[in-house]
Amino acid sequence: QFKTQLLRLSSEEYLQEQAPVVFNVIETSNLIDHIALLNILIAVIPILSPSPSSVLYTESLLFRDRDATKEFANLLYGDIGTVGLMLDLCPIDYLSGFTSRSNTHELIAYKLIGKEDTSQFHQVTTWKRPSSCDSDFRLHDGRIRLPPVFDNRQLGTLLFDMYHAMFEQEDAMTFMRQNQANLLKAISTSNLLHYMREGFAMLLRLVRERLRIPNTTWLEVMDRFLDLEEADQTMPMNTVNRNDLYAHLYRQGVHVMDYFKYERIPTIGRFAGWEVVPPVVRVILSVPREKIDAFERAIRTAKVPVATPPLHCDIRGTWSHNIFNAVHVAFGRVIATGTKSNPRVLFEEDPDGWKGDMPLVVSFCLPSLLLARIEPPENLRICFSVRSTTGTAMLIPALGLELSIYSARLMDEEHVFVVPESSLPCPDFEEPSGPLLRSGLDTLLREIGTQELVSAELDEQCELVQSLTTKVRIEDPRVKNDFGCNGAMPQISQLSPCIMRLSVSGRSQDVVFLFPVVG
Repeated sequence: QFKTQLLRLSSEEYLQEQAPVVFNVIETSNLIDHIALLNILIAVIPILSPSPSSVLYTESLLFRDRDATKEFANLLYGDIGTVGLMLDLCPIDYLSGFTSRSNTHELIAYKLIGKEDTSQFHQVTTWKRPSSCDSDFRLHDGRIRLPPVFDNRQLGTLLFDMYHAMFEQEDAMTFMRQNQANLLKAISTSNLLHYMREGFAMLLRLVRERLRIPNTTWLEVMDRFLDLEEADQTMPMNTVNRNDLYAHLYRQGVHVMDYFKYERIPTIGRFAGWEVVPPVVRVILSVPREKIDAFERAIRTAKVPVATPPLHCDIRGTWSHNIFNAVHVAFGRVIATGTKSNPRVLFEEDPDGWKGDMPLVVSFCLPSLLLARIEPPENLRICFSVRSTTGTAMLIPALGLELSIYSARLMDEEHVFVVPESSLPCPDFEEPSGPLLRSGLDTLLREIGTQELVSAELDEQCELVQSLTTKVRIEDPRVKNDFGCNGAMPQISQLSPCIMRLSVSGRSQDVVFLFPVVG
């Protein structure tokens, strides 16, 4: 934030394979306290080496729940084992049931000082690939492991439950109800909001890539997710944040809403003269410096200090309202370039930043339909506002009920700019088939036949993994005869945390699960 320079890496070093693109050890210090756990996993997992020795360290000092010793289980917004199976990364303390790092001193201090008076509780967590705990099953770099297969409806339900848990407290009544036992602390930290729809869309992309879900299957997962999202009546604030989610699903190449594909966008208002109107556009708002100065005065003169007020952009019409939280800001000047049919902008950054006098330039993306279909463009205002939380209510006397810092008409070409927004390519994967490991391991016995993919079955609430199931196709002629005609019974034993050994008619096969199992 507050910068627009691109980070330029040395292309020569990467072309010559001198610079690393994946890492064996990633240490994140206590970033959990500042950007939250799921955001760390979204950023780190794609660059963590698949080697069994690879490790991620996370660390937290602060806690927000009433009981610091139980907070970790809530940080993933889902069951630790289920999320670990999806992302192929788990806290090893969870897998093993013990830790080699003592925190007795933390527990003693926590109990002596008292929960109400304690502001810090130090926790360090080590994350590794679940299969790395199995000394009999060590994959080498470059081997392609086919992940487990989830039922489409169950996976869509699980992802919606995570979405619901992440954003349900946007509603004030839900916030009050869920924080009754810890209300004062909850209010004091209510401005520290780490998740937004853009991050959730990135999480969906990560899940799809880790599970290697092909297009047709992923469409069914997203259909289930969106059916639940549209039908839900327990998150009133989701209605004004919904288009924010849809825009970022498109930007991340995760899903294209039907109305993006089939609704024709009229070339009126800011789209007059455009050759092509893409499904998602970027709106840029130039906020005069005096409005930022007035906002700073409002914070300083509030009756109760307002720490770290979260800001967002919204579009307001005569009856419609949509909120967008993924906002980028920088001090400087916007210069319109391009043509009416193909608009572009250049940005001149203020070298003095906060100490300068140039406007604050705010940008965000949104479905283009909102600017031309919902209400006449002349009725719409682009607003830069404070997000409404229990912690920002003190700013209402200075900023009004809308908590608006600055707004301009959509048709105001001096302060509002609209340009096309690109999207990431949609990942595509083959339909899963064949053996579990495309590159066979010499150390594994394979005398009976081919092992199929592992299926993950969730419980009725679609929260916990109830069972992992796989099938071995009998291909050995002797086993076929003895098992099919003579009634030979297979014997099954657990060889190691992730491997079961199947024996029948003198033949043996190692059955791999890629996650520790209770055989």
